[in-house]
Amino acid sequence: MTRRKNFKKLAMYLMKFRSRKDRRFDMDWFDDDPSRSMTRTNCGTCGCALGHGPYAGIPKRSGETWHQYAHRAFVLLDEHGTWDCWNWCFSPLWSGNDNTAKGAAKRILWMLKHGIPHNYRDQIEGNAKLCYEK
Repeated sequence: MTRRKNFKKLAMYLMKFRSRKDRRFDMDWFDDDPSRSMTRTNCGTCGCALGHGPYAGIPKRSGETWHQYAHRAFVLLDEHGTWDCWNWCFSPLWSGNDNTAKGAAKRILWMLKHGIPHNYRDQIEGNAKLCYEK
């Protein structure tokens, strides 16, 4: 239940971003400290929605990697042992199709209500209509 609450909290935080081009959000960037400029990451995760988790009030533990944080605070593998949840919510591939905080929030809310769409990979790649954009 805590993970569902964390997803909801993160989505509500991301919905507050004003602009599609908000420089504080990018599927390819993250920063632990808002007083520093954005830092490019090659940590194996995107900083997008996940990187904003601590700002949304979902604390990251000292020394915890982003991968560990995602697994503890949210989820990496779904009930079938696949990475579908990770890809739907946090994949850096979204930067090519819907690189917005509101889009990330809508994906999370869609997942909480409907589950992960069967064609999510096509949506990430821009080969199918985004189910959350009606």
